[in-house]
Amino acid sequence: MTITPISAKSSPFPFKHATIGLIIAKALFQKYLNFRQYRRLRRSDTIPSEIKELNISDEKLGKTKDYNKATLKYEMISELITLSIEIVLLCLNYWVYLWDYSAELLVKYGYDPNNEFYRGLLFLSIETIREKIIGLPFSIYKTFVLEEKYGFNKTT
Repeated sequence: MTITPISAKSSPFPFKHATIGLIIAKALFQKYLNFRQYRRLRRSDTIPSEIKELNISDEKLGKTKDYNKATLKYEMISELITLSIEIVLLCLNYWVYLWDYSAELLVKYGYDPNNEFYRGLLFLSIETIREKIIGLPFSIYKTFVLEEKYGFNKTT
């Protein structure tokens, strides 16, 4: 059975550059929105009129704002790290390699490597595991450091 590898340079259109550009544009837009939200949280110290009737204390409001500011800072840093990893993987043709490796694994275990369903399922499974492993330290930090610091952690 022959495996048809895909080539990273199979098209005259610069897909890799376009993808990197779109990823960066999306990240910049998210940073802009986060920065606006952060400025708004820093500016206002009074309870908005829309929620005054909920009887939220100034202390609780301040604690919530501090938590939101810390969370926004954390998200900006973690998104920058994740963005950097994605760009490096894209430049190294990681996903091309992973697609070909998925076919090799299918052959090794006796499946048809040209079956797009099996190959795609294996590809996505491996990629999901990689994303979870990379995201685990960020999730642990947010849950057990940030939320604990502000008293919002209910996880034991």
